[in-house]
Amino acid sequence: MAAVGQIACDPDPSVLRTVWTGVRGARMHAVALGAGAPVVLVHGYGVSGAYMLPLARSLADSFTAFVPDLPGQGKSEQLKGAISLAEHADSLGAWVEANELARPAFVANSMGCQVVTELAVR
Repeated sequence: MAAVGQIACDPDPSVLRTVWTGVRGARMHAVALGAGAPVVLVHGYGVSGAYMLPLARSLADSFTAFVPDLPGQGKSEQLKGAISLAEHADSLGAWVEANELARPAFVANSMGCQVVTELAVR
């Protein structure tokens, strides 16, 4: 397992790497796969980032695909109280900054599209 907020490097880009990052008082889980420019794959409501793993594997030859679990989904911890789209966007933005991803591309599904759109508006 990688240290909190650090992406473990592996010489084999096909190796799935686990990333734990402290964000807004909770731990967010993610996996990373591949080598190249960063792309963040954002899942929809009620599923985890595992939903996006087939796409991550397809992109791994050309990109480093990061697949976070949004707060309260998958292996990520729940934030305190009800979580709005804006709070998910805040969390995703904080996660990107904590992992020092420079200008990543985003691909999203379902509610993840709304989260990424809210993040882009900011």
